[in-house]
Amino acid sequence: MRKMRLPFILSFIMLLGLFSCTSTEQKEATLQLKATAQGPFFAGPNSLMAEYSINPADLFDSEGLKKSDIEEVKLKSVSIDLAKSDSIALDQFTSVSLSIVGGDEPMTALAILNPIEGSNTPLTLTVSEEADLAPFFQADKVTFILDWDFISDDYREEMNSQITLNLNAALKSN
Repeated sequence: MRKMRLPFILSFIMLLGLFSCTSTEQKEATLQLKATAQGPFFAGPNSLMAEYSINPADLFDSEGLKKSDIEEVKLKSVSIDLAKSDSIALDQFTSVSLSIVGGDEPMTALAILNPIEGSNTPLTLTVSEEADLAPFFQADKVTFILDWDFISDDYREEMNSQITLNLNAALKSN
């Protein structure tokens, strides 16, 4: 009986040592995306889309980083800027929100600004503190959905917005 305990204890100590060698490092990243949609746009929410192909090594400036090394991704801030070429004013909207969808994950709300006050851009949205983007960043591709809530119909052909996300990630480091 005593001889059986020794290999078990040694195995446990080796596994504990192996897992303690894996540490987590914090990395920050800024992701800039262009969201677009074709008009016309009608009163109420209208969605602009921005697809993003995930490359964690480039995003987090960490050579050899794999998607499976991403443990947690949180939003620090989100800002939205209207394209100057669209010549549209903020007073045409009541609110703006940002969501993400991709992989096998359900659509998740990330940030919102309601109501829109003032006329200056970029707008800083209130971010969701609970949303963990790690499952999305472990997929191959995600889509960011920017919903502008129009006050009235607008018959322009196209609309563009710049999305800037500041991220904080917990990454496995070996």
